[in-house]
Amino acid sequence: MVSEGSGKERVRFGAFEVDLRTGEVRKHGLRVRLQEQPFQVLVALLDRPGEIVTRDELVRRLWADGTVVDYEGGLNAAVTRLRQALSDSAETPRYIQTVARRGYRWIAPVERPAAAQPAMAAADYAPPAQSRPAPRRFSNSIAAGVAIAVIGLGAITWSALRTGGRTEHTIAVLPLTIGLGAERNGSFSPDGTQIVYEWEQDDHRRHIYIKEVGAGDPVALTSGTSAEYGPEWSPDGRLIAFLRSNGRADLDLYVIPPLGGVERKIASIAPPETIILRRFVRRMAWADADHVIVSVPDRGGHGEGLLLISISDGAKRWLTDPKPDAIIGDREPAISPGGREIAFARGEVGASEMIWLLPLTTDLRPAGAPRLLSAAGRCRSPAWSPDGKEILYTGVSPGMAGSGLSKLRLPGGAPVRIPIAGATAAIPAVSRNGRVSFSRVRVESSIWRQEVPSFGRPALPPARLTKAVAADGNADYSPEGRRIVFGSNRSGTRDIWTCDTEGAHCRALTSIGASFATGTPRWSPDGRQIAFDSGAEGRMHIYVVDANGGSPRRLTDDQTGGVVPRWSRDGAWIYFSSARSGTNEIWKMPSAGGAPVRVTRSGGFCVMEAPSANALFYIKTAEQAALFRSEMDGSHEQLVLRGVAQRGFVVTDDRIYYLHQEADGSASLRAFMLQTGDDTAIAHIAEPLFLGLALSPDGRDLIYTQMRVVSNLMLAEDVFR
Repeated sequence: MVSEGSGKERVRFGAFEVDLRTGEVRKHGLRVRLQEQPFQVLVALLDRPGEIVTRDELVRRLWADGTVVDYEGGLNAAVTRLRQALSDSAETPRYIQTVARRGYRWIAPVERPAAAQPAMAAADYAPPAQSRPAPRRFSNSIAAGVAIAVIGLGAITWSALRTGGRTEHTIAVLPLTIGLGAERNGSFSPDGTQIVYEWEQDDHRRHIYIKEVGAGDPVALTSGTSAEYGPEWSPDGRLIAFLRSNGRADLDLYVIPPLGGVERKIASIAPPETIILRRFVRRMAWADADHVIVSVPDRGGHGEGLLLISISDGAKRWLTDPKPDAIIGDREPAISPGGREIAFARGEVGASEMIWLLPLTTDLRPAGAPRLLSAAGRCRSPAWSPDGKEILYTGVSPGMAGSGLSKLRLPGGAPVRIPIAGATAAIPAVSRNGRVSFSRVRVESSIWRQEVPSFGRPALPPARLTKAVAADGNADYSPEGRRIVFGSNRSGTRDIWTCDTEGAHCRALTSIGASFATGTPRWSPDGRQIAFDSGAEGRMHIYVVDANGGSPRRLTDDQTGGVVPRWSRDGAWIYFSSARSGTNEIWKMPSAGGAPVRVTRSGGFCVMEAPSANALFYIKTAEQAALFRSEMDGSHEQLVLRGVAQRGFVVTDDRIYYLHQEADGSASLRAFMLQTGDDTAIAHIAEPLFLGLALSPDGRDLIYTQMRVVSNLMLAEDVFR
């Protein structure tokens, strides 16, 4: 029975219409079968869009007569049936967002008849302490021909970009590519009728493809054994630029005609420090018909800057200097339609990234210092509107489940979210006629266990421990060897979890609710506490939480910040990396809290004390890094080995286990003997790696993380109209 507060009215959202009086739900006019309890959950959420409806409230609503049942199981079943009826997903929700340990929130725009009080859209939600914007109104109709075409293609629409209560237009979103694997980094042809993109298929081959917008199969533009990245169509339509891994330490910049033909190598550049920046971040943009802007680190291994490269002669000129910290580089350049301004991302990946604007002279030189586009907040992947008056971008909101795409009018406009794109939308591209493509991404990672071979016996095949459809990883063994701690988004947001050594009996220790940057958990030597890093407060900080759960305690202050914590052997100190001195260095602070003390002087990122010797082992960057040894105070630094991938190294008394990225994209788990220098592969790892390596206390097993990214390109029309 419908609650009295709901009123006798109809409610619309997406393709659905709900009659709150009769209890009917229809999609495109066709009735959707929905049982009474799932319908009551729907009504409760629609009553308060944008607000958290607690589990206790829903239980009282569903079992108001006091019936004794398994409330938790019954509510979960009702929500699951509701999501099934709406074709919604808990992992990438369009309508119902899970708020870990609390309840659920309706996140889609809601439309009510004009006579009824308008419901506040989820995009308009603000905490009670802030002033709320005026209720927005949504369009009721779509032209019949467009609606039929959209429905036939499986598209979804959103009448949502509004100003001052006036509906401006309807946005339609539909699939642009449907290949298996990871399709990303799209770039439109000048006339907007074709798109070029990179496609990593299930066999891990990554090549450049072209596809017509609409029907038709993609056509491979490149082939071979080398991986290729980030294609960009030239403004005159004659060439497509892309980057190719040459099997050594470099990336090569190539151009090729869009109809195929002879490709031409332009220049070699240093690759980014992390595989994440290489694979998942847009690398370049055309400045004009003869120049490409590429984000690249300098040869000294510093962070990235924007490099201008001439297609005619390969001449190079820095537009922004590479930053001294490998985490804080300039990347994802986008040139304005007039060619007089570059928008780019700068800041800590997944936490404090923001968009900056660099003015240019007519001969493509900096015309002044970059300025921060502060109104956009934490964000990345800028793309300009065709008239150059707006910027479309991907939001980065560590305290939320994800913010997807937003746009900002220049100068001084307020951000406008585009919920129809979804929370996992990334890397937008805009054509000259206003078409928008973006990647819809799903990241899955799992923890794997590899037995350490002994006495010459070959290693057994690795075993997968965690099996959830989630991003699990960066795991650590407890000191007694009975539990594993790891970071995961399996609750819908990023938090710290534990499980047993077989990957079972998983439970959340925290409910921070960050969307990306919460992880690197490390157990204290006594097993009572866990240190981790998180960007939930807008900047990366070090936290400590009780090993049985509770409220985390932040250790680093606003000036310090920090990432990648590690306990000292005696538990009195916590090491971490911070760029407060201008470069990433190893610092340590008392585990009970206190002033940080600088340890290294020439760089440091991830550190571990030797088990029994008074020595530190550390890397200075995050990917394919050199491993160094020093005294406890950072003095007498010595190079130990090269090629540590994904922060993955463990030091024992006689050897170092480490992860190594191979040139073909695969990886290996290796053992380096400290006395002899012998370096032996223990196991081959076919899937991409992600963050961390840990050894069981008995020395028998190693755990690491494998990652799988699935994405397709979507097409959005009328975003800027």
